[in-house]
Parts: sequence; structure tokens; C-alpha cells
Amino acid sequence: MIVQIILITLGFVVALSYPIGIEPLRFLPTNLSNALISASAILLLSIGYILLGVWLVRRQIRNNLNHYYRQLFNYRLLLLAVYFAQIYIFHLPILISGAPGFISLGIGQIPFVTNFLILTPFLLTLVLSYIPFYWIEKFIYKAQSSGARPNDQMVGQATGSPSLANFLAFQIRTYFMLGILPLLFFLFALETIHAIQPLHNVILIYPFIEWLISILLLLAMYIFAPFALKYLWVTKPLPEGSLRIFLKSIAFRANIKIRDFLIWEVGRRPFVNALLIGIFPFNRFVIFTDSIIKNLSDDEIAAVFAHEVGHAKFNHLLLLLLFTMAYLSILFSLSGVIDRALGNLPEWLGQAGGIWNLGFSLTLIMVFWLVLFGQLSRRFELQADWFAAQITADPDSFTRALTKIAYLNGIPLRTSGMSALTHPSIDKRITSIGNRDAFASAQTRTMKKVIAILTVSICLALTGVGYTIIQEIKSAPQRQVRIQAWNQAE
Repeated sequence: MIVQIILITLGFVVALSYPIGIEPLRFLPTNLSNALISASAILLLSIGYILLGVWLVRRQIRNNLNHYYRQLFNYRLLLLAVYFAQIYIFHLPILISGAPGFISLGIGQIPFVTNFLILTPFLLTLVLSYIPFYWIEKFIYKAQSSGARPNDQMVGQATGSPSLANFLAFQIRTYFMLGILPLLFFLFALETIHAIQPLHNVILIYPFIEWLISILLLLAMYIFAPFALKYLWVTKPLPEGSLRIFLKSIAFRANIKIRDFLIWEVGRRPFVNALLIGIFPFNRFVIFTDSIIKNLSDDEIAAVFAHEVGHAKFNHLLLLLLFTMAYLSILFSLSGVIDRALGNLPEWLGQAGGIWNLGFSLTLIMVFWLVLFGQLSRRFELQADWFAAQITADPDSFTRALTKIAYLNGIPLRTSGMSALTHPSIDKRITSIGNRDAFASAQTRTMKKVIAILTVSICLALTGVGYTIIQEIKSAPQRQVRIQAWNQAE
């Protein structure tokens, strides 16, 4: 799930970092026929990407499912490369925006509409890219039904194979919308604010206000997203009964308030999972897929639930929010430094500011998600595992639950690379749970490292933001003069 969110975020950065005013490449002269050729090339690139995905996925699952998990990130990275070509080689924004000096389609004039149209090929290609993965679920279902061994162990019952339409609807609702909606919300809110001329002028004079608005929007999403997910993922309350009472007793012993226990109806598919959403008690839910309720015993479900309670107990979601806010602040302050540095360069280099900022933003995003976030997430998962084994006093049930979940989802017990970005391998988690003597010392080390990383990140963020705000306040009078000159010229 997180890999797809990273991919969507990078796609937004690629699109919105494009400088509309740049000239087309020399091999794309400004005439209608070449504009149509560019549009056709964009379409062919998207089709070629999907066909390549079909070939890659079917070839990998025929060889070994483990190969598929190793190649999955490479396949998704191809989508970003295709979209980069659409934006920076074939100049999709120019075709859509109707920029002066280029005969274009000219179908986008309103800022939000223009940006959304620029994103449309990326979003549509991403949706269509789910099609090759339909065969993965078919393969897992077939292997489970026939008694084959797609992974290292076989347990549980086959969950079924959905139709292609059902599969696509689930993927869009679960992964696509989860990544797209927050970013579109950000984009729409910022565009709306900029459309109000007095606010727009204030932001031009004091750019740090846009950073402050982004932080407030992020907080709003963290507060209201759990209530939206309840409906987006088609959930219903866990029925009253012994299981619900059992889960309440675990939450009570942990002194953690859960607003409700929800069942997520995923239909016939190998998707067995549970997750905690919401930072505060009033918006905190634990969601179980219906397949986990069907395939795991009450003791195993309780162990999985205790793992999610561990995330709440150690405030993992709150810590991730603080890290995200620190990342946004660092990105904001360093972008200001780059802009000021580019302003002192010769004109021919300063015109490439969009490319510089794109490269910088992509690099920082990749460092944040793939290095910092990955390290934190893996540590948080092990910490929640240890908590679950302790509070239930039944590590064997949690070990069985992990093994069943891996099998039913078609996940190898041993994973590495991008497939282990946010979660350690099942083998490593089981080994960690079995080493009970290391629980206390390991938790202490984990929290010390997390606090150290968080402290450094917040210090960097506060220093960068403070410096940037001071510089922007000092230079505000010059920007105000320029804005007044622009308004008078209009």
C-alpha cells in the first residue's frame, strides 16, 4: 500500500514541478501536426507500459511468485518513467494549458482543472496498470485450491478469486483513492486559496503562509480521514459476541480506547489484513478484513488486534505525523534556499529552476520515504509485535496468525528489498517474537533510536523554517513593490 502512495506522490511532484513557460524541445516544432504527434506519443507510451507490465507479471508468476515480489517495484517505477517522458519530453502541460507560442489543445484554463487534466494520463495509466496484477490473485487462488505451495508454508483455506471488474473496483477503492484523494484535497484547497486575490497577494508577500496552511491541511486530514475510510472501504461494525468482548478486554488491559471495531468487506480475494486508523480516541478504529475473520481463530485474531493496539500504545501514528510535518518543513525551507540561490545564477541557468526544484524534491521525497520512513515503520512493526506477544501472553497464536496471513495473501516468508520496505519479513518477525529475553532491551533501543531521529528531524525543520521565515519577512517589502507593479500593469 505505501509503495503505491509513494508512487502517486512522486507523480504529483513530477507534474506540478513542470514550468509552464518553458519552450518546447527543438524536435517538437510549434505546429498542430507535431502537437498531435506528441499527444499520440503520450498515448502509445501508456499503452506500451501496460503491455510491458502484462508480459512482466505473467512471466514472473510462471517462474516463481518470489520473482514477482522482487520485480514489483521496478514495474511500478516504469510508470513514473513513462509519465516523466510525457511531461518533460512530450510536454503534456503545454498541450493542455494552451501556453503562448505553442499550437496546443488548449483545453485547460482554470488552474485546478489544468493541473487535474495534466495528472489525468498518469492517474488513468495507474488504474489500468492494476490489470496485470489480476493474474496474481488468480495464481494465488489456483495454488491454494490445488494444494500447491506458492510460498514456504500452506495453512488456512483458499479465499477465492474475484472477477476482473470486482478486482479493479477493489484496487481503486483501496489503494488508488487512498493515495489520490488526500493529494487532490491539498491541490484543490491551495488552488482555492490562491484564487482569492487578497489571500494570493499575502502568500506572494509571505510565502511561509503556504507552508503553515499545508501543515493545517495535513492535521485536518489526519483527523477526518478515519471517518472517510469507514465509508470508502465499505465497513460495518463487528457484531456483538465473544470475539468483540475478547478484543475489548485486550484494549482495556492496554488502557487504549478504541472507538469501534470494523469489518472491511473485501469479497472473494486473497487479502487478509487488519489495521489501526486514527490518532485520537474519538477517531481511532481498528479494521479487520472479512477474510481475516473467516480464516483465523479467535486467539489468532486477538493476537493480530493486540499488534494494532501496540501501535496505539506507542503512539506510532502520532510519531509518523510529526515526522511528516518535519519533512514538509524541511522541504519548504530548502526549496526557499534553492530559489534564492537560483536567483543569483546567470539567466540561462535560472530558467532551469523548475528542473532543479524537481530533482531536489524527488530526491528528498525518496530519502524520506525509502530511508527514514522505512526504517521507522519496520521498527514500529517489531515493537507492536513484541507488545502483542506480551499482552496476550500467547506468542504462538501470533506466530500462527502471521504465517496464515502470509500464506493467504501469497506473501513469501522471506522477503527483501522494496517488498520489505515498511514491514520486516515474516521470518524475521517470527524469530523476533520467539526471542522473549530480548523484548525489553529491544524496545528500549527502538524508542531511543526513534526519539533521536525525531529530535534531529524536528530541530532541522524548526531551524530551516525559522531561517526561511526571517528571510521572507526581511524581503517582504521588495515583493510587495513588485506585486503592486504587476497589478498596476494589468
